[in-house]
Parts: sequence; structure tokens; C-alpha cells
Amino acid sequence: MADDPSSTVEPAPLQDATSSGPFSPTSAVAATATLVTANSPNQSTATGNVMSPTTPRRHTTRRFSQKRGRSNSSFNTLGSGGHLDPHHEALQKIRQFLKGRSAFDVFPLSYRFIIFDTKLTVKHALATMNQHGIVSAPLYDSKQWKFAGMLTLIDIIHLIQFYYLKAETFETATSDVETFKIESLRNIEKDLSVPPPPLYFIHPSRPLFEACKLLIQSHARRLPLIDLDSESGLELIVSVLTQYRVLKFVSTNCAKEISALNYSLRSLGIGTYVDPKPPAGTDNPYYPIATASMESTVFNVVN
Repeated sequence: MADDPSSTVEPAPLQDATSSGPFSPTSAVAATATLVTANSPNQSTATGNVMSPTTPRRHTTRRFSQKRGRSNSSFNTLGSGGHLDPHHEALQKIRQFLKGRSAFDVFPLSYRFIIFDTKLTVKHALATMNQHGIVSAPLYDSKQWKFAGMLTLIDIIHLIQFYYLKAETFETATSDVETFKIESLRNIEKDLSVPPPPLYFIHPSRPLFEACKLLIQSHARRLPLIDLDSESGLELIVSVLTQYRVLKFVSTNCAKEISALNYSLRSLGIGTYVDPKPPAGTDNPYYPIATASMESTVFNVVN
């Protein structure tokens, strides 16, 4: 399975320390949150324990593991009985498993992730993403002390489109990008008449099944987990749930059920397929799938 190109990077060693910054401060699950700010673009790392909403506070020396134990009760409530075909019976069991786990349970016992201050320049953000091999990161408004959204490659594409259309010269564009801040990306979207991305998030203690439904309904690849500090009431970025992590968690814990999923992708309507009867006037032989060739310009591809 491919590596997860999300804002969560390779697991850090389990450690006990006092936390600071916009992430949850206490628990048995250790996290290293790297908050990259405008004042310290070389990254300021704060390490601390992150609270697991379903796990009592305790000290542990367990090694990193993606597999969590599951209770038998999660699989004893198949409302339709045994007359279901193997595929749908396996789906019922997987759904029951997801309903019995929280969104936070997907994460390993030790992990670290990157957070960007909205005052940070896009240049430094891109350098950090490239350094850690990630394609997205949560944003934090350090002035209002709240979650501000996600920085993704779509935002960078909008930036390229804007300067391609608006900049008088290449030198002007490169000069502006040097000091362009993340918080100004929303102004770019207005100039391009692009609707702002919806701000989806979920509490880490909510059922994983509910988080999966939100991912499907919103067509999002990632879902931030946001908690509230019990003392200050400030928003805390716990981590970012991705499709990859959910699939890996399910494949690790539900291998037997997955082996019974015998329906084809096409029969389930999963995927995009070439239309054998494209609408009149369409010259794309692979309609509705957009394609590019080696001769296509980069702007045409991102546009």
C-alpha cells in the first residue's frame, strides 16, 4: 500500500513531555506537532501527549501498532440475520466495526504532524511540505487561536493560475510569491471566482463511521479532527484523518470481512469509466475522463 501523502508524517518515538501549541495536551498517545509560524519558518516543534477520547489516561510503553483490539459485541448485531449474501453480510460487520470505533482510534500510539500558521509565506510552506513529503497541512489562525482550514495542492494550483493570468512579467510574479502569505489565498479565490473550500471537521471522539460518511458526502480526501480545550475553550488540532488511514485501519482489523467482498467495482458504481456513447460534439475519445499528453502545457493541465 502506498505511503500516505497527508499532513501526518512518520511516527515519532513515544515520549512524555509538556505540550504547547494548538493541539490536545494530555493522554497515552504521544504526538509531535510541528507548528510552522511566520516568526520561525524553520519550524518550531512542540512535543506532547495527545488525548485519546476513548482511552483512559495512563503511561504506556507499547510499541507502535496500527492494529487495535475489537470487542465481539461489535459483530453480534446483524439486523437482517444470516440470509444476507456474503458480500452484504461482510459490509454489515465492517459498518458495525466502524460504529464501535472513534475517529481517533485510527491513529497509531505515536505520531507527528505539521501545522501551518496562516501568517506564514507560501514559499516557506511549500519548502516544508517538500521536506517532509506531504501534500497538505492544517492551518491555524494564531491571532484568533482557532482552526483556519487546510492548505492543499489545489491552493497552489490557484496561485499558479492567478499569476499566469494577472502578472505582467515572470519577474513580477516571482517577486510577489516571495512574500505571499497563506492567509491571502482566499483573496486569490475571489479574483478567480473560485468558491472557497468548505470547512469540514469532526470531533475526535465521534464514531469512525460518522467520519467516513462525512468524507464520502463531502468528497474530501482528508478530515481534520478538532477538539476544544476544557479550560480555555480554544480549538485544538488533534490530527487529520485521511482516506488512506481509514482504509489501512479497516484492512488491518477486518481482513476476514474484506475477503468476502466479492462484488466488482463496476457493479457497485465505483470509479469513472469511458462512456461508450459520449454526447454529440465531444472530441474526447475517453469522455468523461480528462486526459493530457506529453505536449500539453502545464497551465492547460492545472486549469
